[in-house]
Amino acid sequence: LIKSLGIDRFGVLTLIWVVVGYFSLFDIGLGRTLTKLVAENIGKGQEKKIPSLIGTALMLMGGVSLVGVILLLFLTPWLVNPILNIPGFLRYEASVVFYILAFSIPIVITTTGLRGILEAYQRFDIVNAIRIPMGLFTFLGPLAVLPFSKSLVAVVSVLVLGRMIACIVHLICCFFILPRLKKDIDIERSLIRPMISFGGWLTVSNI
Repeated sequence: LIKSLGIDRFGVLTLIWVVVGYFSLFDIGLGRTLTKLVAENIGKGQEKKIPSLIGTALMLMGGVSLVGVILLLFLTPWLVNPILNIPGFLRYEASVVFYILAFSIPIVITTTGLRGILEAYQRFDIVNAIRIPMGLFTFLGPLAVLPFSKSLVAVVSVLVLGRMIACIVHLICCFFILPRLKKDIDIERSLIRPMISFGGWLTVSNI
């Protein structure tokens, strides 16, 4: 990757990996909150409440991820320069890349919630079966692009496509584990406050 992209582009790619890693902050702890609440209801034999928990959490995640999109779009000019001090010849390319990343935030956040559901059902086999290939794809994806393009826009687009596929796979697995989600998902306002409260403390520890 360093040989093909060059040190400067590889440096920007490294920063991109870091930025994507911090996207989990935008879920304000709702992924872990969902795991806790769904697991509690499974343990109590109250699985009828689970679709409402999932619907409410995903709705909240959609809201906070939208805030994340707007925030990253707004901050991109400052991130590129002066905060990250990206070389002048790479600034336009880096700006486009960060804009692409901004619109991938809802995908990453939704995946966090869907993974939380699988973990609540203790399906760590499925979680790891998805996570391991995705971990490899983080490095193999850019390598696969290099014979065709050395542009960071192409590299990041492929990485975002990989995240999108992972999100869809998580969703399919959730439908398999909990078929009711296909038609019985709901939003319950009374759940919003406890979810945000518990998730807020998780966000503090994440920060």
